[in-house]
This record gives sequence, structure tokens and C-alpha cells, in this order.
Amino acid sequence: MARQRGVQVIALSIVCPSSPNAIRDELATLRRHIGDDTGLIIGGRGAMEFEDTASDVGALIVEDLSGLPAALALFI
Repeated sequence: MARQRGVQVIALSIVCPSSPNAIRDELATLRRHIGDDTGLIIGGRGAMEFEDTASDVGALIVEDLSGLPAALALFI
């Protein structure tokens, strides 16, 4: 749907990951489906646990909401 609608960026919040491996897999799957032209931002209390995965899938980690406007500006 994101590709069909021309979405420029998707932002996700990872709060309390109960299954880190599943989240890593889902982030990789999401990247494959949205392509490299759509920005991917990861935030939330649990996001830093996925720093390596974020790098692998070309996602930007935002540590708190105050950083979100600057992160969005990179993609829009």
C-alpha cells in the first residue's frame, strides 16, 4: 500500500520487543517490500536494540520525538 500511495517515509515505534529476532526479520521484510526509495525511521524505547539491523536495512533511528522533525526532513 505504501508503494501504491507514493509514501515517502514510514516511521515505526518499537517499545518492548518480546521477540527481537522476529522484529529483525520484519524490518528486513518491510524494507524489501517498500524498496529503497521509501525512508524508514525507527523510534521508541526499544529501538536502540536494533541499531545494527537499522543500519542493514537503511533505516534511521530517532532516539526521541524531538528528533523526528529533523529525521522526516531528510526524506521529504
